Amino acid sequence: RRGPSRKNNNPGSEKLMSDSKLVLVDGSSYLYRAYHALPKLTTSRGEPTGAMPLLIAAMNTRGSTLPALGRSAEAGALLREALRLAERENLPLDTLRAINNLTVVEAVNGQAALFSSYERGFELAQRVRYGALLVRLTTGYAAALVRDGHFEDAREVLASIEVGEESEWTGVIRGIDAYIGWALTGDAADLDRHIDYASIGMDSSEPQYRAHAASAVAGGLLLKGDLTGAVEMAEKVEVSQPNQDHWRTAALCALRLGDADRLRRVPQMYDGLSGRRFDLLDDIVAAGLDLLEGDAGRMTPALDDLTSRIESVEGPLNAAEWRLVIAEVLPDHPAAREAAEEAHRW
Repeated sequence: RRGPSRKNNNPGSEKLMSDSKLVLVDGSSYLYRAYHALPKLTTSRGEPTGAMPLLIAAMNTRGSTLPALGRSAEAGALLREALRLAERENLPLDTLRAINNLTVVEAVNGQAALFSSYERGFELAQRVRYGALLVRLTTGYAAALVRDGHFEDAREVLASIEVGEESEWTGVIRGIDAYIGWALTGDAADLDRHIDYASIGMDSSEPQYRAHAASAVAGGLLLKGDLTGAVEMAEKVEVSQPNQDHWRTAALCALRLGDADRLRRVPQMYDGLSGRRFDLLDDIVAAGLDLLEGDAGRMTPALDDLTSRIESVEGPLNAAEWRLVIAEVLPDHPAAREAAEEAHRW
């Protein structure tokens, strides 16, 4: 489209501009027509071949890298399309990869939203039996069951995993199992084992594995009551991914320590990430600062709202933990007794 005429400040370029052509290529339409011009291509064993497997693999790879660039919404759209195409083309391995990548991307909307994805991935992985993805989705499903309070079911799921002693996943699996043992019995030795096994990942050469390990250790220290150690470990996490928990750990520790300055720094840990989970964290930090510095009496409606939101976004286990923090920080407030009783009932 030709726009309004503007004075050319470079007369020598007039001939060059008049001789130049701008070509716009509708790449989407071009690829669409090219794809549908192809027949259904398969190998001698009937396995799909041609452009689609390559396209889906490329979409999976690209989708897995976008969240680190702060483009989670774009990644989610790309991976959901990769999942749809992989299912349509009956490519179970690519389907698994898309589900696995989506569990990271969709974590921006909270851990509770991931339950169905992990369950679906676990069931498919049991049929496909593909090494790393089988272990990754099985441990993810077990962790999702733990967040919903289904500890015995989670332990049964973990028992289905077969990995060698040298596998990098051995520590993760044993760490979750030790956490379940602590949750069921209250045995402090199980909690110590959970922290020890989680610590193994901190020696990994991969920064994302070190980050997940540090996040898990911080959570264990919080449960053990070492609030200062927990928040210091959370602050050491190198790489922030939507499915980590160190931000929540840091916020709860700072609130229980009464450290407003530390609480103010928590949003810096997830700078660049957005979604329901991080909107909720912003509100938790704001409510925490009001508790520490403002009028606690006017906070009751906000606390009730936050508790229900935490349950819907992060699951009932995290909501119970938040109720206990309210009871600890506001021991003389009417909301404290109600929060503690509700956590105890759960």
